[in-house]
Amino acid sequence: MPTSATNRLTINSHPFPSSAPLLIRLKGPNSTKLHLINPAQERPVVQLGTFNLLLHFTTAQHIYASKTAYLTMAPSTTTPDLVPEPVSKLPERPKEDGSALNEHERSELAFVDKYSAPDVYINEKNDTLWFPWIGPIELKPLRMENRTGTFVVGLRSKVAASLGKHRHRGTVTAITMSGEWGYKEYDWVARPGDWVCENPGVIHTLSVEDNTDIVFTISGSIEFLNDDDSLKFTLDIFSFAKLYYDHCKEKGIKPNDALWH
Repeated sequence: MPTSATNRLTINSHPFPSSAPLLIRLKGPNSTKLHLINPAQERPVVQLGTFNLLLHFTTAQHIYASKTAYLTMAPSTTTPDLVPEPVSKLPERPKEDGSALNEHERSELAFVDKYSAPDVYINEKNDTLWFPWIGPIELKPLRMENRTGTFVVGLRSKVAASLGKHRHRGTVTAITMSGEWGYKEYDWVARPGDWVCENPGVIHTLSVEDNTDIVFTISGSIEFLNDDDSLKFTLDIFSFAKLYYDHCKEKGIKPNDALWH
């Protein structure tokens, strides 16, 4: 049957036995990609060049073709040229002697290995670098997530400095590596090993002492404010990334694209 204006092809239920494969030949303009909605138990196999599909089905299926096409159906008796390629197997973890994991648990771990993101290691000397930001304050990018807007950055200063009044539009956490730092609006001082959580919407003014090194995890944008709390400018993950890339370009250094996630 011909496709509709939306390039939808509908294959109605067929009286052939449900266990019999159907050979569907695509005629007309070439169309190499067909996407199945509510597919049957066995995965369709696309043979590029011959434009054939082999599938089992018992109920109506909907196929979307990338171009106008016509379909004819006939029972398939022999299909030597349509042998399905094996579905990619999940990676198998070696059986370790003494492991308490059963087969299901090992399969679950293998599934995680296939679909999860790998662990990340950033070498301070080879994978990133410090670059100047505001006054004596320097930044070091560690991770940039372009889907969430979250980024991890090191901040340090060899001498006492102030970042200025600002407001975060997302949560920020910080771990103090060395030195002392805090906010002019509070009476606490963060020292090595101290952890800080900054909540969105709060206005404060960062100040650091000599030889201070902090690692910040920042979500969302940062609004820098004037003394009267009016907006001066806004920075987000792409603003900080651009500073890093511009610095690398100026120094003739190749930026590390692997910092993006």
